[in-house]
Amino acid sequence: MMNRLLAIFPNLFQGAARRDDVPIYVELGSYLRRFAPSYDPRQGITLHCARNITIADLLTTLRLPHARSAIVTVNRSLVGLDYKLKEGDRVGIFSSALGG
Repeated sequence: MMNRLLAIFPNLFQGAARRDDVPIYVELGSYLRRFAPSYDPRQGITLHCARNITIADLLTTLRLPHARSAIVTVNRSLVGLDYKLKEGDRVGIFSSALGG
């Protein structure tokens, strides 16, 4: 699992899972997928995160470009950067509209 995770997010810090970590499911929008080369959109990725990690913390950890301006949903509802993730949450990270 950790090898697959590192292949998807090569910048992710590799650390041992702790007993109090909680699983969350992450889906990336199409633009952000290019920064996670091994990401499979049919599967998404399950991450084990510290309890009460915020969306802002998650985005910082994933180190995706433009993630701070991303649109983020949890369980299909829009959330702010201060939202605290809970066990089993489904997080969607989508690039905000790009225009010109």
